[in-house]
Amino acid sequence: MDHHQTSAFAVAQRLQPINQIAGDDEEDTALLREMATRAHRYLESFNWCAAVVDGWFAQGVGGIFALFLFQMVPAHADVDEWLWVMNGYLPSTLSRLPRCPVRGGCL
Repeated sequence: MDHHQTSAFAVAQRLQPINQIAGDDEEDTALLREMATRAHRYLESFNWCAAVVDGWFAQGVGGIFALFLFQMVPAHADVDEWLWVMNGYLPSTLSRLPRCPVRGGCL
């Protein structure tokens, strides 16, 4: 595991796995889970993403804004394995891990 992968894995370990998302209440939880699904689909919509391996929830407010970290299988050698996906009211966007090394660093 190279330094970038080690760093990314360390960040992921401090986040909540997507399959364990729990918001402030049932409605918030449902909205955050829906946003996680949209973020996952958004990432997979790119031809440079062969598959999503795993995902983590960093922070967010259901239906408004959410930040997720994903590990994926790149379809090309020049694509990062770890990417942040932000979604909500604004269009979804991506950011490489080195630009957002800590939870909330993308904000």
